[in-house]
Amino acid sequence: MPIPDQAYAELLQQLLHGHVPAAKFMGIALEAYDGRTLSLTAPFGPNRNMHQTAFAGSLFSIAALSVWGLLYLKLREAGQEPNIVISKSEISYKQPVVQNIRATASIPDTASFEHFLKTVAAHQQSKITLDSKIMAGQRVAVDFQGTLVVS
Repeated sequence: MPIPDQAYAELLQQLLHGHVPAAKFMGIALEAYDGRTLSLTAPFGPNRNMHQTAFAGSLFSIAALSVWGLLYLKLREAGQEPNIVISKSEISYKQPVVQNIRATASIPDTASFEHFLKTVAAHQQSKITLDSKIMAGQRVAVDFQGTLVVS
């Protein structure tokens, strides 16, 4: 049974803050979710380094949590109780972030994602690669790609 829209923020927020201690300290919050895209935000203050830019570890964490969170919500919508791990990741830091952080992850094309959902529904281990971006103004500051395994 799908989760009502207003419950998404609470569900993901409780899950992240209850099981990922850094997420609570970082101030990560769900900004938007439309069924295909998830945006997480974090305030600049607690994620700032000595150079007065966003800490690379914070950027990595919020990007990773955005792809994990998106997949978690999509699988919950599909009636699954997912066990998800990130098995591989790659990140590119293209420019400094000097503002509140916003990581946005999106579901890839429908056909490949539908095949992935069918594999998961058949109780088979499956993996998918999802991307997240963090912007600095109008430019991409961080590109993240994570391979997630569902069992």
